[in-house]
Amino acid sequence: PDAQRSLREFLRNDTTLGVIVASSEAHALEQLTQEGGPLEFVGTRLPLPAIAREDWEAELPGRFDAIGAPIEPGALELLLDESRCHPYCTMLLARESVRVGSTHSAVTAATVYAGLATAQEDEAWRLRDN
Repeated sequence: PDAQRSLREFLRNDTTLGVIVASSEAHALEQLTQEGGPLEFVGTRLPLPAIAREDWEAELPGRFDAIGAPIEPGALELLLDESRCHPYCTMLLARESVRVGSTHSAVTAATVYAGLATAQEDEAWRLRDN
């Protein structure tokens, strides 16, 4: 607590150092930046714009291919629909879909549905509508 207090005081008074904290998990961010927290909030909160669906559609297939788990077009559509293109939720569902489908030659709609069961347990999943 003393080190955290000292760091907070230093950051309030020093204008040459800035800290940016980004998180998709609202609970974690609130804990870090609450009054008396290790990174007590001082400054301006800026929301990040959503990533356009077209960008996900253009870039994600290559990422799946690069790890040897190509994603079928219908599976990609399902993944983006379920994650609502929220950055954290999309990447979470992509990871879980690959984990479930690692024994298959491709990520399919079935593996996305299976990955969804785990992804929905993450506390950030509800952020899809924010």
